[in-house]
Amino acid sequence: MIVPVSGMDLLLQSEDPENIDVPGSVTYLEAGDDDMPVDDWMEIISGMSDMECLRQWHDQKEYIFGHREEPIPLFNTETVEKSGYEFEVVKKKLYGHKNRPVLERSKRFTKLGHQIGKIISLQYMIDSEESIDQAASQVPYDVNSRDKSTIKGFFDAHEAAWAYSATGPEIAGKFPISDRTTYTGMIYFMYILNETGQEIPLYIGMSRKLGRDDESLGSNFAGITRDSVFGRWGYGGSQHLGELSRAVFTQDYNTEPKKKYVNWADTLFADKGRILKCPVYIEMVPFFDQSIKDAEEKLIRLASRLFDSILLNEEYTTN
Repeated sequence: MIVPVSGMDLLLQSEDPENIDVPGSVTYLEAGDDDMPVDDWMEIISGMSDMECLRQWHDQKEYIFGHREEPIPLFNTETVEKSGYEFEVVKKKLYGHKNRPVLERSKRFTKLGHQIGKIISLQYMIDSEESIDQAASQVPYDVNSRDKSTIKGFFDAHEAAWAYSATGPEIAGKFPISDRTTYTGMIYFMYILNETGQEIPLYIGMSRKLGRDDESLGSNFAGITRDSVFGRWGYGGSQHLGELSRAVFTQDYNTEPKKKYVNWADTLFADKGRILKCPVYIEMVPFFDQSIKDAEEKLIRLASRLFDSILLNEEYTTN
C-alpha cells in the first residue's frame, strides 16, 4: 500500500518491520538498542588494531553512504581556467538584510536537507507524546488536515513504512518509519574522496530531533526550511556556512571569524580564496541511536583514530 502525504511531498509504503533491511551492522528492530557508554566503547576500540578499526568504520560507512550512488557536492561551484589549468571555484551570493557574501551551497544539498527534514518531522509527528495535530504545528511544512488524517490512519493500520520523496528516492534515499524504532536525530558528514573513491571524513556533527526540553521539535529541524538555519548548515550566525563565509569574506563582516572556521577555510580552499583544493561533499543521515550525542562522539572518536591528520573536529579528538 502506498499513500501520499501531499503537504510534505512524501510517499508512505507499508512494510512489515521484520522485512526492513537496514544496511550496516544493525537490523531495524534492534536499532537504538546500543546503550554502551562511550568510555566502554572507547576501551574496546583502543584495544583494536588499525585494521580492526577500519573494519568498524566500514560497517558504519555502509549505513551512512551505502545508498549514495553519486556524492552530493557541498558547494555550488563554477569551473575557472587559470594558467592553463581548470579549478572549481565556489560561487558566492549576497544574503540577509546587510547583503553580506556567503558561500553558496549546491542545489542537490538543498534538496537533501529538505528531504531529511521531512523524514525527521514525520518521525516526530508519529512518536511525539503530543497528538499528531499538535506535533504537526511544530514542523516547518504545510501539513493540512487531510495529511494528518492520512498519517494517523496509516500508522494505526500499519506497524512501519518506507518513507521517501514523491519525486523519487534518488536524493535522500528511502527510510523506515515506525513508532517502535525511532530516529533520535541526524548525523552529517563533510567529506572528500580519496584516489580509490573511498569517503574520507573532514567533519562529523549531529542535530537532535528534540529540543532542549526533550519534547518539542529541535530548532535545527523546526527551522530547516530557513536559509539562516538549514539543519546547522545555514547562512546565519553560529551556522556552519555562515561562519565559514565569515572566515572567507572577513572584510565584509563586523566580527573576526572563529578559529575553527579559519581552519576549515585553510583546509578547503587554496590561497585564502574560493578555489577548492579538491571537491567537497556532504551527507545527512537520520540515526536511530538512543543518544544521538553519544552516536556522534563514537563516530568522531573512531574517525579520529583513522583520519586524525585531516579530521577538522576539535571535540573528542587530539586536535
